[in-house]
Amino acid sequence: MRAGIYSINVDSIYEIELVEEAVRRARNELNSGMPPARIALRLVPEIGTRSHLGLQTALLTSKFGISSSEVLDSFRRGLQNPELIHVCGIHIHVGSQTPDVEPFAEAFKSMWTHLMTIHRETGLTLEHINLGGGIPVNYLRDRSQADQLPEHERDMLGAELEPATVLSEALRVARESARDAEAEHLLDQVTILLEPGRSIIADAGVVLTRVQNIKRRPETGDVWLLTDAGYNILLSMNNYKWYYHLISASRACESLAAEYKVAGPLCDSGDVYFDIERHGRLPDYRLLPRDVKPGEVLALLNSGAYSLAQMFPYNGRPLPAAVMVREAGKADLIRKRDTYEDLLVNDIW
Repeated sequence: MRAGIYSINVDSIYEIELVEEAVRRARNELNSGMPPARIALRLVPEIGTRSHLGLQTALLTSKFGISSSEVLDSFRRGLQNPELIHVCGIHIHVGSQTPDVEPFAEAFKSMWTHLMTIHRETGLTLEHINLGGGIPVNYLRDRSQADQLPEHERDMLGAELEPATVLSEALRVARESARDAEAEHLLDQVTILLEPGRSIIADAGVVLTRVQNIKRRPETGDVWLLTDAGYNILLSMNNYKWYYHLISASRACESLAAEYKVAGPLCDSGDVYFDIERHGRLPDYRLLPRDVKPGEVLALLNSGAYSLAQMFPYNGRPLPAAVMVREAGKADLIRKRDTYEDLLVNDIW
């Protein structure tokens, strides 16, 4: 609020009260006037997608948002203390890695209907509708192992959907609805927001991991590569059995002539690059060049989304450094590598 951000997305009627209390507190601490906090109410459009269930956020079974039955009550509550908060918008988010445009358009139409109802019932003209994020990333640009994934995983992970397509389809549906209701003037006054998030940052990140150990199982014929990147670095690979394409960083152009079982360094049997539960959600083997040896650096592609934010020092493993490679090729350290002392810095003995 002190920073004057565009809008605070409020997730429940109770949170309206919390924002009001925060405004009062900030005004007392600053001992000066402070403009009302701008808020948008996050609504649940009750729409499913073809993403993972854990990534679908527009269902009544999701923990997020205000349900349709409470929409009017929540806006009436938000209008009670205009000196503290200014209700300026609606926020929706259908989920992450949504492969189809239809859920976005359907959600926008639902929110547009709410916007018209709110205007009719309260006289409030909202300033914006925030479509949230969920624009997918194509994790399967290299299709060499795509056929080893289930069809629904393939469709989701290999989705191609541009933000411009989402916006144009959402606006088309909303304009038809506005025209039918003779309310196009309301649509013309609304700013449409989009949070592209993953679709920008995922492709910008690569996790580099070094092969630390190699072992062979004569009984099964498997060759195992043990790396220094476990699910403490890539939590989604464990939580959602997320597929990050793996290549040899130094031999990316060589033919993929060998199959390897790949695993991380953690003291956990689930710290593997395949589906340990044998549900087929990840390939059983990773294809790499022949004769991968300890010391070789591998790269997990399209891993810029969530990886840094979700890292944790499980097994007492210091977290890695992060490097920004700029447009001209200049590399800058943007996060230093943890030390063992960093693991203990907040402990009190």
